[in-house]
Amino acid sequence: MPSPSTLFEASLNDRQLEAVTHESGPPLLVLAGAGSGKTRVITYRIAYLLERSLAPPWGILAMTFTRKAAREMQERVATLVPADVAARLRMGTFHSMCAWLLRKGIEGLNCGRDRDYVIYDRDDSLSLLRRIARERGGSDPSPGADPASCMRMISRCKSGLIDPAEWTDASLSESVCREMRAVYDGYEAGLRQSNAIDFDDILTLCLGLLRRNNDAGGAARPCSGMFSHILVDEYQDTNRVQHLILRELASKETGICVVGDDDQSIYGWRGARVANLLDFGRDFPGTRIIRMERNYRSTGNILKAASTLVSYNRARHSKTLWSEAPPGDPVRELRFATASEEAAWIVQSALDLRDRLNVPLGSIAVLFRTNAQSRELELQARKAGVPYELVGSLRFFERQEIKDTVCYLRLVVNPKDRVSLIRVLSRPRRGIGDKSRQALLQAIDSRPELSPLEVMGDPAGLCRGLSTRAASAMRDLAALLADAAEMDRSRSAGVREIAAFLLTRSGLEDSFRTGLSEDDSRLYNLAELLGMAAQFDLDSPGEGLAEFLAQTSLLTSVDEYDSDAERLALMTLHCSKGLELDTVFICGLEEGLLPLERPARGDARGEMCDIEEERRLLYVGMTRARKRLLLTLSLRRAGYPGRGGFHGRPSRFLSEIGAAGQPAQAPGRDPERVAGLGEDRQGSSEGYRKGDIIRHPRFGQGMVLSARRDGEEWALTVDFGGDEPKTLLTGYVDLPVVARRGSGGRGKTWHAR
Repeated sequence: MPSPSTLFEASLNDRQLEAVTHESGPPLLVLAGAGSGKTRVITYRIAYLLERSLAPPWGILAMTFTRKAAREMQERVATLVPADVAARLRMGTFHSMCAWLLRKGIEGLNCGRDRDYVIYDRDDSLSLLRRIARERGGSDPSPGADPASCMRMISRCKSGLIDPAEWTDASLSESVCREMRAVYDGYEAGLRQSNAIDFDDILTLCLGLLRRNNDAGGAARPCSGMFSHILVDEYQDTNRVQHLILRELASKETGICVVGDDDQSIYGWRGARVANLLDFGRDFPGTRIIRMERNYRSTGNILKAASTLVSYNRARHSKTLWSEAPPGDPVRELRFATASEEAAWIVQSALDLRDRLNVPLGSIAVLFRTNAQSRELELQARKAGVPYELVGSLRFFERQEIKDTVCYLRLVVNPKDRVSLIRVLSRPRRGIGDKSRQALLQAIDSRPELSPLEVMGDPAGLCRGLSTRAASAMRDLAALLADAAEMDRSRSAGVREIAAFLLTRSGLEDSFRTGLSEDDSRLYNLAELLGMAAQFDLDSPGEGLAEFLAQTSLLTSVDEYDSDAERLALMTLHCSKGLELDTVFICGLEEGLLPLERPARGDARGEMCDIEEERRLLYVGMTRARKRLLLTLSLRRAGYPGRGGFHGRPSRFLSEIGAAGQPAQAPGRDPERVAGLGEDRQGSSEGYRKGDIIRHPRFGQGMVLSARRDGEEWALTVDFGGDEPKTLLTGYVDLPVVARRGSGGRGKTWHAR
């Protein structure tokens, strides 16, 4: 273990040392940029406080947000101080600290629980809400008031300290809001009856306990003297309740040190408030701010591009990352005609980096905004035989909404598929309960001469004990599947049209139009499945559902490979936070995808997410890269179900990164096929062909559906993403080709200045 005299000066840079040795007194806010060593500051400051006898070990509280981060903090401290001292420190997550306090004092809150309370997880809470729904008179609640939606509403009220009696949602009717408020009351009664609290209660009840004890103690405020020093990591991720807990724990004499980066605040959708960091000095007067801007992770070009991007945010503390590392490879932007070409190029480039430069696949990641984007990447990785790992999410065909849709398609082809039938009967919920389902299955088994659809078509006559509602729902489902089967049998519709028909008529698609972020992702996933079906129709004309299902079944099989083998990491930008990688690809940099546009309730136009948080999200992804950063976009990509595909407009963030472009050779590609962005051709000496992306001065970018030469002119049918394709003649307006199908990417690079 290093001696105290050399422990700090030899291990820290000037700004880190300044933060670590900050004397007790004014609160300390450390603005720690990406890769600047924030965890090192927390752990070394704890060691400094102990070495200088500024606090006893039991007087120090250190909090962070994940168990992994808490374990890392504990392990690092254990290398700096004696083991018996480290064991007496209070270190952990916000929730673990609050649960510890509640065990000591929850009975004093008179909240109907005692110290033997249990903590309900998500499944426990959902089970309670389902029971409440049944007790309230039915298994089919009003749209928007289903158990999952009610649970999200309850969590938002608790984390935001919103009185449920005053909660409302402008996108829901007052009757639905009233029903959800009643469910909230029933939920709380159920928790009390079970001597249980949920995950949000850990924080809110702890805040109530701290406030009660401080108020009862008057000027003494006993809770504010529990710890002489409090350190909090990742402060940009705190919600309102956590910020207020810190205020209750702190006194004027308490040494407060919070470390965070407002530029990495990306969890607003789950209650995090970047304002907690931006306005920290307002709640803690006299705060001293130390900026840690030296980056130990990325090259100069990557830092320049990332810093330029995030500088467009207004709600931030100014800071500029710098590094002593060389500029390194330029940051590259590449454009592709389709999402399929984009994914294929990324996968091939990862292979090239491994084979030509000996870059391990395990140090390469592909980042994207929505889970739906993984489908094409997984497909291309399988085609190329590239081992991959989908980090933090399910594989595409393992996701609930995709499984549901595939089960509908399977029943159209094979009504005897029992597994699919059981799933479809309750997806979405249609009033067919357990007893009704069992009655149907028994009737199917007792009448083998009839197909399951025939039994479902006459449930009242063939099934015993069915309610009128259940019988009607079975008849409707049988008719829906029969209609889809006829469409497939007659080939009057392609696979995409059949799938869209089932999604719409079944109500499955509408069940996810809640406006909530997780359901938005499900809609994107359904759109990806429809896009996959549309591509199948183009590639395999005349084939039907059976062949489509045969192909997709190969995609759902899990590859068995050595768990220690190197894999290409595929993950959302949110999942990438905290990671460091040799090479990072960020795909889908299109307006409407990054920044993300979510479908508004009842409005196909949608609404854009918080632009500043979306910009921070891209910044987080960019600063994961150590040596190489490649940004890609597709000029055509599937959109939401019912909205068709859309033509990709480059994300506004690309122009904000802004630097002069120049031709860039991408790994594994013909350099002559990767042109500078400013070199779009006027017209086309090669003519036009199906699949080309052209630009119209009024309609923007569009895909050529058909091209016919007419003398010196071309007659083009072009899909601009509107209601109907447009027919154009090249003699009237210049229509430059900006990308050709199969021609690879068009790119540009950014260099540090």
